[in-house]
Amino acid sequence: MNRRIKNMIITFITSAATVTVTALAVNGCKKEESSEIAYISAVNAISPVMPEEDIELLYNRDFFFDRLGYEEQKVYINMLRACRDMKEETYFESVPEYTFLKAEYALFADHPEITWRWSYSGSSDETVNTVYFDITDEGLKERNRQAIQKADDILEQIDDDLSDYEKIRIFYDTIINNTDYRENEYDQDMTSVFIENESVCAGYSRAFQYLCKESGIDCAYIEGIAYGFQDDENDEAHAWNLVKLDDDYYWVDVTWGDPLADDDDYNKTYSFFCTDDEEFHETHKAWPSVWTRDSDGNLSKEPLYTFEVPECTDPSKDYYRQTGAFFDHYDRDEMESFISEKLTEDSDGVIEFKMGDSQSYESALGDLFLDRVYVYDIIEDTFGESRAQAYEVYYIQDEHTRIISMFLD
Repeated sequence: MNRRIKNMIITFITSAATVTVTALAVNGCKKEESSEIAYISAVNAISPVMPEEDIELLYNRDFFFDRLGYEEQKVYINMLRACRDMKEETYFESVPEYTFLKAEYALFADHPEITWRWSYSGSSDETVNTVYFDITDEGLKERNRQAIQKADDILEQIDDDLSDYEKIRIFYDTIINNTDYRENEYDQDMTSVFIENESVCAGYSRAFQYLCKESGIDCAYIEGIAYGFQDDENDEAHAWNLVKLDDDYYWVDVTWGDPLADDDDYNKTYSFFCTDDEEFHETHKAWPSVWTRDSDGNLSKEPLYTFEVPECTDPSKDYYRQTGAFFDHYDRDEMESFISEKLTEDSDGVIEFKMGDSQSYESALGDLFLDRVYVYDIIEDTFGESRAQAYEVYYIQDEHTRIISMFLD
């Protein structure tokens, strides 16, 4: 029979994830000790008219807020209150600029619904007491409302009885299925996903974060580096998410779930859905850092402060383990049973599986597609020889994740 196989090396997409702000140069910082504070959920935050003396009563589901010192938390709360009222500016007692910058970073990393930019000023060098929000345009306010409404429409369709894992899988699928990877004017915030249906990593990640947080699921927006593999010069700034399910943390990269493959049939992968540190750190380095800028707007060479992230040590919620598509080693009979079952289901035309180590990955790749081309025997056994001859097999290999994706044409 004519055994035609085409191979595509997987291509992931990355983009700078920074947000433009007006900032002043800072020469140093001091790490503050945390104070004991009573919290309530940010998802059910008290209204902006809350009196100042009750300022402590906020936010236990905000990842970066919980990592701030008390003075930084006060600045954070002041700004959040102003943003919830869509004010054009807010004031507070002068604080060192490094205190403000940490609070500022935490706020806009925690709250994807804040989609406008800002600047700030102070009463003297290296102090801040005023923040100006660029939200004077009624069109910008309406855009924000439209994006939140479209996100809420998605949330209304989610069954409350679903597990948190099932919910984030739906959010992941929904964003990928309805978003094209493309730069645009609003690609650094979630409105680009919910309105234009196109964005880059920042928009993908903030949209996913918003859906999670509104569902009561702890989710952080994480900035860092995506490795270029060939050399350090190809490393890029990137953004993704950290989710908490039960008592464990997991990595999710929605953007890299929407690969740039030259085929319309291959439009989604779960390579980075609920992965642990061991696998995720092969391609990603979390680096949520506070930077300063000089008078020309250039970033400092070293960050002012970098937030620590928790360890992700549980591999059990990896998508492939959850769906029976993970194999510790390559066994031909076991693989034939798996592929045959998936061919019969024909759920979305794509069959993905993940191997437990590099040796098993190479064995599967060689036996199924390169040397023995055993995949056609599996197709014959499933559909019969005459029907199998009509198929052309495509596959995508990724040695870094040890995932092989195949589909028939």
